[in-house]
Amino acid sequence: VDIQAAYRTVKPEVDEAVAKVFAQGCFIEGPNCKEFETEFARYIGVKHCIGVNSGTDALYLAYRYLGLEAGDEIITQANTFIATCLGATTLGANIKLVDVEPATGQIDASKIE
Repeated sequence: VDIQAAYRTVKPEVDEAVAKVFAQGCFIEGPNCKEFETEFARYIGVKHCIGVNSGTDALYLAYRYLGLEAGDEIITQANTFIATCLGATTLGANIKLVDVEPATGQIDASKIE
């Protein structure tokens, strides 16, 4: 993947959007964030979209959406990225790390207790 070539195809639009954000001085939330959320929701065909600052916060919101609460157990594979655990512990959930099957890299269901 040639990231620089891809960037060149959208450079004027990206540069204009970044300059707009800097000119307004509104880097968190604000009209640009709301505009992005609205346009992205329309693009993917949903009613709402929530912009977050990180994958950790995205996972936290997903856990909340699923109805998970403090004290609930979340099982994930031991070689996961830390955001998986941090989103859960922010919620107050308990993490259970499970080894993976070497052949698939997926959770070894036989090791879930």
